[in-house]
Amino acid sequence: MRRTRVGRMGPVGLAWRILAMAAGLAVLTAAQIGHTDDLFPFSAMAMFAQPRDPDGVVDDTCLEGTREGSDEVLPISFPDAGIARSDVEGNLRGIREDPQRLAPLARAVDAHHPDEPQLTSLTVCSDRYHLRSGAPDGPPEHVTLVTWEAR
Repeated sequence: MRRTRVGRMGPVGLAWRILAMAAGLAVLTAAQIGHTDDLFPFSAMAMFAQPRDPDGVVDDTCLEGTREGSDEVLPISFPDAGIARSDVEGNLRGIREDPQRLAPLARAVDAHHPDEPQLTSLTVCSDRYHLRSGAPDGPPEHVTLVTWEAR
C-alpha cells in the first residue's frame, strides 16, 4: 500500500486562505450591517426564512395601482414592475420615507403595458394573515403601506 506524504502548508498558501476567509467574512458583515442583498448570496440573514409565532401575523406584500381615466384599483405583479418582492420588502423603510422611489416601478409597469393608460398611482400593500395554531384565522386584512401618485 502506497502512502501519500502530507506536508505542511507553505506561507503563501496559508496567507491566501486567510485572505479569502477574511474577505468572505467582510462581505457577510457588510451585508448584515447594510441590510442589503446586493451581494447575493452574501445577503442579510433577515432576507431568509425566519420562525413565526403560530398565533402571530404573516404579511404578504403586494402592489396595486390605478390608471389614467379610471379609479379601479388593479393588482400589479412584481415582474411587471421589474423588481422582486424581496427587494421591495427590503427597501420598504426608504420607500416609506420617499414614495418617489416607486416612480421607476410605475414606469416599468407602463413599459410592460404600452397599450394601457399610464399609472396614476402605485401602492405597496400587504395582505395580513392572522394565524391561530399556525393556520390562517379568517380572511386577510388588506393594508396600504405606502402610495406614490403621479405628478
